[in-house]
Amino acid sequence: MRWSICALMCMMGTSLYAEEMSLDQVTMSTEVDSAKLECLVQTENVIEVSAEEHVAEAISTEAETAEALANTAVTSQEEPEKRMNIFRRFAKAFGARDPEYLDPMKYELVVRPQNVEFFQNYKVSVKDDEGNVQSLRMSPHHAVKFGVALGWRWLVLGYSVNVAKPLKDRQQFEFTFSLLSRMLSLDLLLINHKGGNFKVDSSKGFDTNLSKGAVLPGVKAFTAGANAYYMFNHARYSYTAAYSHSNQQKRSAGSWILGVQLNKQRLEMGDNPGLPTAFKDLKFDYAKYNITGGYGYNWVLAPNFMLSATVMPAIGFNQVTNEKATAGNVLNNFKRLNFDFQTRMGFVYNTGRWYTGAYATTNVYDYRFNKTSMSNVVNYLNIYVGMNFFKQKRYRD
Repeated sequence: MRWSICALMCMMGTSLYAEEMSLDQVTMSTEVDSAKLECLVQTENVIEVSAEEHVAEAISTEAETAEALANTAVTSQEEPEKRMNIFRRFAKAFGARDPEYLDPMKYELVVRPQNVEFFQNYKVSVKDDEGNVQSLRMSPHHAVKFGVALGWRWLVLGYSVNVAKPLKDRQQFEFTFSLLSRMLSLDLLLINHKGGNFKVDSSKGFDTNLSKGAVLPGVKAFTAGANAYYMFNHARYSYTAAYSHSNQQKRSAGSWILGVQLNKQRLEMGDNPGLPTAFKDLKFDYAKYNITGGYGYNWVLAPNFMLSATVMPAIGFNQVTNEKATAGNVLNNFKRLNFDFQTRMGFVYNTGRWYTGAYATTNVYDYRFNKTSMSNVVNYLNIYVGMNFFKQKRYRD
């Protein structure tokens, strides 16, 4: 009996232990399932947050890209607009005009028959070791020319023929070109003497006397020049009213002028009878680079009547042709500092449709270095009668 009771109690204890173990396993399994569930929830949360961050980053990147493209488009639009603004400002400044002082350009075409008197003079000087100076003044034959100048708005081109000595004119050639406006102006000049048309004007310091008018067949000369100018007071002062007559000056006015000059000069004395040894085969060949500044003034005497004057001194240096660019030669270029000069004076009667007048132009080119010097003076006297054609539509009655 006692053993039966003990066995029964042992079986009950084992059963209770088994139930407790089963309960603990269930509890542990539940805890594991809860942990797994929590881990899954956290993983889903992390994935959601990461997805949201990626979406936000993608949206931000797209926004930045769109903004960059928009800025690029704006910049691309602004650059042409800036260029257009520069052109517009220049066009506005170019066409600036004070109506109290200037009439507008009303016609397209200018036809101007003209008589051109051409005078040129050279002076060449040589100093010997003892300080004695020998100098020679000479000039080409005086050219009397008749021709015509045609102008389209700001562009003026003239051509004339020597009627005084047409045979000798074959050895002498002159050409002028002008691009004139109230704000900017450009002049081109070309003179070529092939030889045989120079004569003696005077001489000094020679052992043998050269008679005035003696021919110098060996002398050859070449002059080419380009002059560009800017008129500061172009809204009230008109360079074209004075010298191309495409518009009219109504009230007196003047302007400071700034410009640059590029010139090419060549003079070959050659072998001429009666010239001293120092002058034989003497040659000048150089380019000139100048900065020029001066003042121009138009004086309106009465309606349609005007006097004009322009004075333009220049300073620069001379560069000898084919001279090597060494330090010594560069220094010599600055030692060859030169002072040139240009003047213009004119008178005109201009009704707007037709006009008549005259103006004179003088260019002085100077060269001095060591014991030699050369000056070249070019003079033009232009007498003309002109008429304007093709009135612009906005000015037609």
